[in-house]
Amino acid sequence: ELLHPDHYDDLRAVKAILNKCCVIYFECSTQILAERLNSRGDELVTVDQLEEIKNNYRSTFAVLNLTPYSVDTGKMTPEEVYTHVKGIIEYEESKNS
Repeated sequence: ELLHPDHYDDLRAVKAILNKCCVIYFECSTQILAERLNSRGDELVTVDQLEEIKNNYRSTFAVLNLTPYSVDTGKMTPEEVYTHVKGIIEYEESKNS
């Protein structure tokens, strides 16, 4: 179960905070995540666990009725990711000014 009833008050607090901020979700394919972890020497997380983690994020976003900005780091260079995120932040700041 993603959220235990004991955590519903925490969920309401999180929703209140999220209404005031911009959420950016960095994602990439499970295969790329596994390759990145292995290149760091982190072999404790399996591909199945990575997929479960990604699914839990998606479920949490759905429960929170949240549509974050999504940045696929597997399809962009680090410089492109930086430029994209900078553009998101500038856009959000312009909406709030």
